[in-house]
Formats: sequence, structure tokens, C-alpha cells
Amino acid sequence: MTTRPFTLLATAILVAVLAGSALAAPDSDRYEMHVGKKKVDVVVGEPFRITATGGVHLDAVLRRPARVWPGPVLRFRYPREFRVDTNEPKGFLGWNVRRFGHEEIVVRMLAWAPGRSDPAKALAGAARTLKGKLGTGATEEPVQREVAGETRKGVRLTAMIGDDPQREDVFALRIGDRVLVISFRWRESTRARDEVAHTMVAGTLTPVEEAKEAEARPEFELHVGKRVYRIDVGKAFDLETGEGKTQSAVLRLGNRTFRAHGLTFRHPGDMSARLVDKPGRAMIHVERGLAYFASLQYFLVGAVEPEMAQALSLKFVKSSVEKTGAKFGRDRSCRFRIFGKSRGGTRMTTVGEDDPTIIEIYTLVVGGKVLSVLFHCRKSNKEQARAAFKMIASTLKKE
Repeated sequence: MTTRPFTLLATAILVAVLAGSALAAPDSDRYEMHVGKKKVDVVVGEPFRITATGGVHLDAVLRRPARVWPGPVLRFRYPREFRVDTNEPKGFLGWNVRRFGHEEIVVRMLAWAPGRSDPAKALAGAARTLKGKLGTGATEEPVQREVAGETRKGVRLTAMIGDDPQREDVFALRIGDRVLVISFRWRESTRARDEVAHTMVAGTLTPVEEAKEAEARPEFELHVGKRVYRIDVGKAFDLETGEGKTQSAVLRLGNRTFRAHGLTFRHPGDMSARLVDKPGRAMIHVERGLAYFASLQYFLVGAVEPEMAQALSLKFVKSSVEKTGAKFGRDRSCRFRIFGKSRGGTRMTTVGEDDPTIIEIYTLVVGGKVLSVLFHCRKSNKEQARAAFKMIASTLKKE
């Protein structure tokens, strides 16, 4: 018996299904504060009231703390409402700063390997590449900005997108032993909001001579009167309720609602929902990392027959997974309650593994259009996955 890495099988399906498409991965500011047996729905930045044991009322607000990116190569500060993603294209290190709940990049940085390029060449090449991505109508003009303690000369790129122009200021500088290209992006409608991140990153950018371990920083600050609790999701803490008393509390992810193309459903807060639009169909992918996931394929044109969609889905998934070297046993029938009715589907289970992969596919008609639903998990997490799939399927509706 063998144990094939689950990520290999899961990625085989995800890459094949979502290949060539940009994914939108919206975050949510909605959480649940559990104090004893009581629960309060919480939105980051909005005041709420906690009722502790004995009827004690505590007015509170949940905030994200100001953040520091500790390295390697660069150290900078960025607003609490933003996050940093890293990437490592060959020969480079990259960082993208984005607002929580949005995929648009607000600040992007790319550092050359030590000794490669020089600022002038890097600026010219980056401006040319980014201008090409903005389209044939993009324009450029000189611009100046203070970055890392000095006034730098750069290039402003502008693309007219409807009535909301998109702009990107591009600069290149030497930082430590590397050349860094940094660009600040915004739309006219978001300029004031995004400039907060632009100014903070540009004004605090400094080199880090050696890679350092990221400091352990809390995800949130809970403000209760003058007291500030530094807390993380899922980790219990002692909440002071007055007169020297404390009560155990914990912040948890709340269930979330997803809407797209007239479909809506709820899913657990620890899963993310992503939409990919393709010609004639929409792909909705709901995942908990690669532990387990559900994929909904909604055919926006009515020419596809349910039987054909089911057969194509089965063939496609088998081909994708078997390319990894895994093998399926015999197909079996299965049932799941979707859209208020018990639906028949096909279950495929890998063989020759200590922890088999289980995939179920269902096809139904919704609003005159075909919807294909795929559930994907391991035998070891089947119970937890089924609970998540049940929430998605039982709340799936046509708006």
C-alpha cells in the first residue's frame, strides 16, 4: 500500500479545471466571538457588545494591528487592512501588497538577484512590460515620489478603463546588494484609500542584511475599554469581566455567503470560495486549503445535456488524477441532497493507498441550465469534509 501525496491529486484536478484563469479569492471581515456558551457576530472595525457571565456588558471593537514585513531582503510597514503575498520567479524575489477581501495589487515589488541589472535598466524594462499588460491605449509620463528616504524619478502608466482610470507609478532603486522595482497601483475611485498603503510602504522601506524569522504577531487586537487583547483566530484567551474575574473567550471564523451568476450558498469560514469565469460557463471552487474542496461548474448556455455533462466530468477527472499515477476502483452510485432534493451521482475512490481519495460528481438542472457538482476529500477527513459539503449543498439556491 502507498500513500500518494493528497496535494498531488488535488492539484491535478485544480490545475486542469482552473488552468489559464485568474482566481479571485475574497476574504471576509466577519467572525464570531465565543464567550462561554454565548456567541456574538463580529465585523472587523465595527463596535459590538460582549455579554459575559453575570450579565456583565463589555463594549468592544476588533481591529487588525499595524503590520511589519520582517524580511528577508526588505523590511517595511503596511496598514492592518492589507496583506502581503510572496512569489519567487526564477532569479527574483517578489512581494505583492493587497487589501483584505480584494485581489487587486496595490503595491508590487520585485528584487533582482544580487549583482544583476542596474536601476535604470530595471526601470525601463519594468515600465515596458507593465505598459504592455495595460493594453494598447496605455500612456506613460515622468513622476517623482519619495521612496526609502529619497526622492526617486519614475514612470507613471495610465490605462483608461471605463470612467475609472487605472494608474501605476513605477520606480527602481538599489537596496542592499539588490535592485528593487517597486510600483504603486490605484484606480481613481480608490486613490485615497490605496494611498495610505503607498505612503506607509514607501516611507518605511529598508534593507535587511540577513533573512530573519518573522516575529510572532497576533492576527487581531480586541479593544475593550482601555484594555487591548492581542489574539489569534481559534486560540482561547482570558477576558477580564470586572472585579478581578475572567472568562475564557475565543474568536472563530463565521460561516460565509457566496454569490455569483444568480447562485448563492453558505460555506464554513475556514474555506475560501473562488470564481473563475470561462466562455459559456462559470467555475466556483470552495476549498479548505487542499484538505478537501467542492467545485461547481455552471453552464451558462442551455445546449449542454445533463447526461453529457456528467459523462464528460467523470472522464475529465479520471484522466487528470490518473496522470499522477493514481488508480480508481470501480465506479459506484451515491446520493447527496442538493437544491432540496436527493440527487444521484457517481463515486470514485482510489485504490492501493493507505488513505484513499474520494470524489463524488452530481449533475442537475438549475434554472434551465446544467450544474455539475464535485466533492473531493480523503477518507481520513471524510466526516469533516461531508459536514462542509452538506452546508454548501443544503444552502445552494437560485436567486
